[in-house]
Amino acid sequence: MLLETMKWTEVAELEPARLVTLIPLGSFEQHGPHLPLTVDTEIITALARAAEHRLPDRVLLTPTLWLGHSTHHLRFAGTLSVAPRLYADLVKAVVHSLVQHGARKVFLLNGHGGNEVPVQLALRELKAELAARPEVLVTAASYWRLGRQIIAEVRESGLGGVGHACEMETSIMLALRPEAVDMPAARKGGPGNALRYRVIDAQASNPVEMASDFDELSETGVLGRPELATAEKGRRLLEGIVQAIVEFLEDFLSWTPEMVAPGRYSRTHGPVGHSGQVRQPAAVSVTRGRGAGVGAHQVVRLRRGAQPGGGDCSLGRRAGLPLHEGESGLGSGTRPRARPRGPRRGGPGRASRG
Repeated sequence: MLLETMKWTEVAELEPARLVTLIPLGSFEQHGPHLPLTVDTEIITALARAAEHRLPDRVLLTPTLWLGHSTHHLRFAGTLSVAPRLYADLVKAVVHSLVQHGARKVFLLNGHGGNEVPVQLALRELKAELAARPEVLVTAASYWRLGRQIIAEVRESGLGGVGHACEMETSIMLALRPEAVDMPAARKGGPGNALRYRVIDAQASNPVEMASDFDELSETGVLGRPELATAEKGRRLLEGIVQAIVEFLEDFLSWTPEMVAPGRYSRTHGPVGHSGQVRQPAAVSVTRGRGAGVGAHQVVRLRRGAQPGGGDCSLGRRAGLPLHEGESGLGSGTRPRARPRGPRRGGPGRASRG
């Protein structure tokens, strides 16, 4: 379901406990001399719409947040950005709005590396701010982390070749909107793997963190090997990444507070505090960390049917091609729309909680 096409009366009739609300996060920034400023937003929108198309009655898709945290790109003309604190507050405000209207499971699907730090901050603060709502689960992931396997299979470049306006992004844009790509201008850029502890690549695991502006790393704004990009690689990447997103969404649909916070629940007596007394648990906020040492965020991996008390929560996969008609020719489909039955007493979405 696409939130942008719905009326408020239709939204009020939804059953939030059955849905994942999907929020795509993009950016508006330079992508070298060969790609448009909208690359991150175009890619994440295509991925999110394709995932929603696979699960049309279980996913509520919001419009993409097209403005991101891109301060490190501001020396390149055309880039628009907001500061990390402001971006975290923006993400939180959107989540709080959706929760007010009944959302129970929220997934932030990120398409821009600069958004990761403020999104982590937003998750941590949302956990505290939603402490009285343990049924609300908020998760986040960047698409290149969910799609690690297919990216590794498709890429031709070694470490240092997939960074920014690179082999991966250029290939996906060739599949989505080839007329927007100037391949003669696509040239290798950036330091690649020149530094042992600082390999500039989306699939590198660097133990050391350092902040840089993009003009310090590349004269053209490119990090990687865009000259290796092809439309065929882009189609394979789209299919594989969409599949990885859908698999997570299917799994997330089965999550419960008891599953993600077993230490705060007793199977026979309900939520239990450190003193052993029954109490209400804090809200659950789950995030994918970037490896070991992710601080206060814990990486939680849950499988279908793993909730206390047994039961199989696996969801049947829906057939259907991933992208809408006109988007790289990968298919089209229709979505069920909620039937408006008039406003409920007590405001939109309130009566469906419980």
